[in-house]
Amino acid sequence: PLLLFSLLFWLNYDERTRPTDFCAALVFFLLALLAKTSVVMLPFILLLHAWWKHGGITREKFLAIAPFFIVSMVLGLLTLFFQNLWAIGTEPIDAGGLSARAIGAGQALFFYMGKLFWPVNLLPTYPPWHFDQISPVQFLPWVLIVAVLGFLIAQRSSACCRAMLLGLGFFVINLAPVLGFLNMSYMRIAWVADHFTYLPMLGVIGLVVAGLDKVLTILPRLLLAPAAGILVLLLFTLGWQASNYAANFRSPLALWSYTARSLPSSWIAEMNLGMSLVDLQDLPDAVEHLTRAAQINNDYYGTHLVLANTLSQMKRYDDAAQHYFIAEHLRPESLEVHVNYGAVLLTLGDVHGAEVQCEMAVYFHPDSVAAHYNYANILLRENRPRDAILQYQAALQLQPGFTPARVALDKLHAAIAPPAAT
Repeated sequence: PLLLFSLLFWLNYDERTRPTDFCAALVFFLLALLAKTSVVMLPFILLLHAWWKHGGITREKFLAIAPFFIVSMVLGLLTLFFQNLWAIGTEPIDAGGLSARAIGAGQALFFYMGKLFWPVNLLPTYPPWHFDQISPVQFLPWVLIVAVLGFLIAQRSSACCRAMLLGLGFFVINLAPVLGFLNMSYMRIAWVADHFTYLPMLGVIGLVVAGLDKVLTILPRLLLAPAAGILVLLLFTLGWQASNYAANFRSPLALWSYTARSLPSSWIAEMNLGMSLVDLQDLPDAVEHLTRAAQINNDYYGTHLVLANTLSQMKRYDDAAQHYFIAEHLRPESLEVHVNYGAVLLTLGDVHGAEVQCEMAVYFHPDSVAAHYNYANILLRENRPRDAILQYQAALQLQPGFTPARVALDKLHAAIAPPAAT
């Protein structure tokens, strides 16, 4: 809604050039960006609209759109920064080189267009694409795209072709950030996702509606009733299918059960299904699906961590330790892995191993109160009270009101204090 308000005020400004409309359009665009930066391509859409409506982009029009570019660039770069720093982190995105990404982008455009006109076999997540063997045939989508684009540009004097350039341009431009040229954390799971088209599809929907309106105005009167009947039947069919598909989203368990049935090779579906079962305390079935997820994709630490936590809940400590070990090597800086792994090793009687895990937790997370406190408890168990005191003190420096560390420290001081002189 925020983006649509921005577009509405911009259209008003384009007609009447009132400063209030311009300011409202810019403010709503900023709010839309703050809500979700997938609207970042709006300035390019405004340029495309100016070309479509006025036959070109004047200097005045470009300067009017320039503030939208500035806002878009700032928040877009911030999004890329946080995407690479937090969402992606150190995990590699296996999308190949420029050729592989170009192939994936071309196929993604055809995939999205196909799903718009034939929305069957929809899935919350799709199988990953791999382009290890590159051949010229894989660039065929781009040949077709360039051919269509070239034809429409050559015929741009036609109102119909200009409208198609506007609608298709809206579709392609808004999809550009998610076509695979830029790294996204989601690319660990799949190259495409239905939710990426929620905004871009408006351009195609506009074209279809305009086309239907044009067809209905030129149809003979005798054909209007059959045409309307076909449209109603089509809308009813699509609505019925959408209703059936939406039912899978009634709960996480229903969603990921449907995905796992439809796509047995999806590790993310198996993992999320396992986590849903954990929430329902169905631990044996959860372990079954989490194990399958780890078998499909053995390189994702999160699966091993959740599986180890679940096995630990079931008191299967030896099995839990195996998966904590794998998770530790995949993500050595994970605080949760070291803390939980240390607790399991301590339960198994491996005090030294637990100490190593606590030491690693403190090394990677020196600002963690829990890391220092757990390390102190292990050191105390190994009869190293003076080292334990240092860790309790470190925990209290981070959180002076942390009562367990304060109580333990007071007991230690009383235990090792020299006896009072008589």
